Amino acid sequence: MFDRKTFLMQEQNGLYGRIILKRDDEVKLEKTFKIMYTDLQTFVSEATNLLLQRLIIQQKKNGEIHLKALTNFGNIVKVNYVRPCS
Repeated sequence: MFDRKTFLMQEQNGLYGRIILKRDDEVKLEKTFKIMYTDLQTFVSEATNLLLQRLIIQQKKNGEIHLKALTNFGNIVKVNYVRPCS
C-alpha cells in the first residue's frame, strides 16, 4: 500500500506543492508542482470530489457540474459531474 503526502505552500502568484508517494518507507515518486490562483476558482479537494460524486448519485435531479481537481501526481484536471436523464 502506498503512503501519499501532499504539501502546499502559498506564494504571491499561486500555490507551490510537493507530492511524495512511498511504499514500505521507500520513495516511489516525488514531484513538485505549481497551481496558479486562476486555476483555484473552481477547484475542489479530493475529499470534496468524493463527496460530490456520492451526492450526485443520490440526487434525483439531472444536470452537470464542471470543476477542477488535483490528481495524485500534482496535475490540475477538469472534472465533470453528470447526472443523465433517467
